[in-house]
Amino acid sequence: MKRDCPEKKPYLSKNNVQDREKVFQLVMWFINNDETVKGYINRTAQLFFDQGYRPMNVSGKNPEQLDENISSLETWLAYQVYIDLNKLKNVKKSEFEIFLDNLDEKSAQALLASGEIAIEFDIQPKDYYLAEKIINEAGDKNKKNTFIINYLTDSVLSSELIILANLYYDFFGELYFVKT
Repeated sequence: MKRDCPEKKPYLSKNNVQDREKVFQLVMWFINNDETVKGYINRTAQLFFDQGYRPMNVSGKNPEQLDENISSLETWLAYQVYIDLNKLKNVKKSEFEIFLDNLDEKSAQALLASGEIAIEFDIQPKDYYLAEKIINEAGDKNKKNTFIINYLTDSVLSSELIILANLYYDFFGELYFVKT
């Protein structure tokens, strides 16, 4: 995603979540400035994405329905946030919180699934970029695919959770507390 990233976090109100460019600027700001999001949207995740792997879609519409030519995980994340924000723009605080709880739960499930496979094959987080090779050498294509898809899913959902939890505060004036 080749967009300028503002120095100051862009403000996004519930009234302008339909402005894709504003949503994309906000996502880019997080990718460039939030250390946790930077950690999730990393080189390894992008390598898997470049190989054609995609995160699981847990909230409905697939980002590739809006743009068939998504070429980066950053853009995938921006579209996912855009899609979900437009579903959430008219909901009550309690419904927004339930959506965040669901993202948190799905992210935890994806992390657990990829983590179990990483433990089974003794793959350390610093070596995740080698996971495909290591699991392939063991001859288990299904586990390789499961690991990579869950790794990408956790990366996107965890990043989206951070961004939407920040917006929860902006929209409702209260902090969102992660439940898992």
